[in-house]
Amino acid sequence: MKVYLASRYGDRGVLVEVRGALFRVGVGVTSRWLDGHHGIDAISNEERGRFAQEDLDDIDAADAFVLWNPRHHHRTGRGGRHVETGHALARRKRVILVGERENVFHYLPQVEVVKDFPSLMGLLDVWSPPATTPIHLV
Repeated sequence: MKVYLASRYGDRGVLVEVRGALFRVGVGVTSRWLDGHHGIDAISNEERGRFAQEDLDDIDAADAFVLWNPRHHHRTGRGGRHVETGHALARRKRVILVGERENVFHYLPQVEVVKDFPSLMGLLDVWSPPATTPIHLV
């Protein structure tokens, strides 16, 4: 199974930890933005367009889309995660929201909502012993 992880760019560090935990149980992650090259502030418009296309391609390459959306994310960031969610829904991907609903599209019946990382692992039907540092919705 392969998933795309979406969140605010500022939470990339947390999602890198999530990617590592998923990798350890055999789940691939297609999100190239986690490698740290997609920061929008110091790039050209051409690069921004390329990064956006890479994100859409990465969503298309995944079996499921996971939106990391803790309460403190609401009404913050640039909104890319919401565009990505819409793309995943349009492509009929499995959409899993980790955290809390923020907009009307999160209430669609096909959007699965879990409260935290362990719940995500259970929903994906994978589990490994907890790491020395647990992953929290930060």
